[in-house]
Amino acid sequence: MHAAALQGHVCRFVHGAPDARIVGDDGGWAAHLPLRVLGGTPSLPLPLAAGEVFVEGPVHGVRGADGSVAGFLLVPAAVPSGLEAAAADAYTALFSALGAASVCRVWNFVPGINDCHDGQENYWRFNAGRRNAFEERFGPSRCEAHMPAASAVGWEAPLLFVAFLGTTKPVRFVENPHQVPAYRYPGRYGPRPPSFSRGAAVGDPPQLGFLSGTASIQGHGTVGVGDLRVQVGVTLGNMEAVMRETGLARCESIKGYVRHEADAGAVREALAARFGARGADALLLQADICRPDLDVEIEAILAAGS
Repeated sequence: MHAAALQGHVCRFVHGAPDARIVGDDGGWAAHLPLRVLGGTPSLPLPLAAGEVFVEGPVHGVRGADGSVAGFLLVPAAVPSGLEAAAADAYTALFSALGAASVCRVWNFVPGINDCHDGQENYWRFNAGRRNAFEERFGPSRCEAHMPAASAVGWEAPLLFVAFLGTTKPVRFVENPHQVPAYRYPGRYGPRPPSFSRGAAVGDPPQLGFLSGTASIQGHGTVGVGDLRVQVGVTLGNMEAVMRETGLARCESIKGYVRHEADAGAVREALAARFGARGADALLLQADICRPDLDVEIEAILAAGS
């Protein structure tokens, strides 16, 4: 169920803003994010959680009567030296704000995500801090079972932005049988692997699900370097594989990120051909993708039904 249909205040993305900030919004919170909108509705409420507003440290959020939580964090991140610590601190604050809920979906916007300093990409530094926070929260041997659906893209702002959803409902995290779990990537992708699952199904039976940021990766390698058509085809195939694992057959909404503005039309055409009206109406944003050789990433909110 979309947040717009829930009772209470909500957290909302507002893409295409001139700068990054969190502001009050009709009693709730709006995250104004400076990513260029290439099509689709730029203002989107987070689903699942609606209720009373709260501020806990850097977290601006809402907490529902059912224990669900949605929240935003926007924290300074000195690049490159302070990014690992900023990520660890952001996730520690996220975990603290959850209360009895379990995190099921996270969105990350990382400054200069592909920039490299002293042989370390900024994304690798972010991953190290994120992993440290998961291990501190759950223990090194247990943390993989708690890794939510997630996405991470880059922007130019010298800030780390994190949005999250938590729920007290049963959550089942799923992987893609055609991909190595991201949290088990080999060291060629950084000293510490990313901390996320490929998707999440909420409820028993599930009525809501999340497709993580999905790209042209098979096993753990990028497919179709420099060929958008191939990358889009592999990405769509991965999306469908994860949807099958969740048991949720319908895309309630779709959001795509493209590295190059000129690629937006081709991506939209492919989404429309595969997903009909939902694909044609997808929100497309210009952003850097987590690997320099990837040009497109697509995520979705899933629902039961055909």
